Amino acid sequence: MDAAAHLLTAPAALGRLQAPVWLVLLALSVAGTALPYLAGLRALRDLPPAPASMLAVAEPLVAAVLAWLLLGQSLGPAQIAGAAIMLIGAIFVQLNTLR
Repeated sequence: MDAAAHLLTAPAALGRLQAPVWLVLLALSVAGTALPYLAGLRALRDLPPAPASMLAVAEPLVAAVLAWLLLGQSLGPAQIAGAAIMLIGAIFVQLNTLR
């Protein structure tokens, strides 16, 4: 067995539980990526265009704020400027739909 295959079958500890790394990766990819993506697509089908676009713009902003709060990551000046531009654009879209 080569080194890469050995890494995938190595045990991963999750608290008191132990599972092979491949199973943990599969669970993370399904529960953390595929299901939320599909749920978001399904939810966007039922929303009007303006709120749907607002949610699409807000998603990366919320992710950046959560990464800052929970993981201690920070944004650079260009990223902060981009986030501000996205927020201003989203506000303009919402104000336009209120008319």
